[in-house]
Amino acid sequence: MAKYRSLIVLLPALAVAGCSTYMNQRADLAAGGPQQRVAQAQSNYNAAVATNQNLEDQRLQIERDIERNEKRISAAQADLKQTNAQLADARAKKKVSEQQYARLKSESDKLNGDLATLDLQVQNDRASGSPELAAKEARLKELERRKAELDKAIKLALGG
Repeated sequence: MAKYRSLIVLLPALAVAGCSTYMNQRADLAAGGPQQRVAQAQSNYNAAVATNQNLEDQRLQIERDIERNEKRISAAQADLKQTNAQLADARAKKKVSEQQYARLKSESDKLNGDLATLDLQVQNDRASGSPELAAKEARLKELERRKAELDKAIKLALGG
């Protein structure tokens, strides 16, 4: 009989607990809880899609910037190659002294080396996906300025 008394006391407590859970679920349903959770999940999803699109747009912009920088570097290297050929031609025709040639050739070689280094850095940025575009843009502008100064110096040395 003692066993049945504890069971008799326990059954109403379990019934009240089960009823309480049922009532809580029913109140949540009546208050729009499931719809609110679905709306919140949809909002989170939409925010994630928007963030993903923004990141994709940024990635595409970075790739375009890298491609543009690679083209600028290639063009500068081609111009420098042509400048070196003109300098060698001027040396062969004795239009510049050996000292002028050595100085201008040294500047040209250093500039070409700097361009090659920057080109490798830009290519590494493409591979790693972590470009420091602003710094490389500034460095490229500086190298282009130095190239223009070298071209002027060669023209002056050639008497033009």
